[in-house]
Amino acid sequence: MTKDWLSTCSEESPDSRCQTLTVIRVLFGSISFVFSLFMIFIIWLFKKYMFFSQRLILYLSIAALFDSLPYMMGSIESTFGCKIQGFLMTYFDWTCVGWVCVITANMYRLVKEEISFESSESLFHLACWFLPGLVAGIPFILGFLRTLRPLVLDKRKQQDGPGAAVPGLVRSGSRHRARTDGTACIPEGAHQETESNVRQLQP
Repeated sequence: MTKDWLSTCSEESPDSRCQTLTVIRVLFGSISFVFSLFMIFIIWLFKKYMFFSQRLILYLSIAALFDSLPYMMGSIESTFGCKIQGFLMTYFDWTCVGWVCVITANMYRLVKEEISFESSESLFHLACWFLPGLVAGIPFILGFLRTLRPLVLDKRKQQDGPGAAVPGLVRSGSRHRARTDGTACIPEGAHQETESNVRQLQP
């Protein structure tokens, strides 16, 4: 089997199911791209963007247009390219979901109260374009924090130095003895003083 830009399976793969799924994904991504571009062209040609409800469809079409691009990329073998593809998929998928929710809420209010959400259009843009970025960026933030953890631990070890106290150990000459479980040390004679106080309180 020749290796082309649609191939996602390794050479050791016994069948072509992986490649078939990739072909289907690229095919439907291409169909979504064409129809989204057609919808944007129609709205621009007939100037339907003058109406708020049509502008919402325009925003959804733009989001769907960009959402189809990572699906058309097929398989990306590099780690960095795979992360970018995953980010774009997550971001524009949630963007499409956001605009679908806005369109649904606006239609419900038009039917129920005969009032639209046109006055809140800027807030819808903020929610549908900004919040998906936070959701798509969570894996990158967690991965960045995971890479910082060993550096922080190494820095702490360097600051403590080789003579740092270790839980469960006591330096020579100390009046305290450490417990083997690493908890706080107990001064010598504390038990004797406690027992003598208890005896004094007894009748």
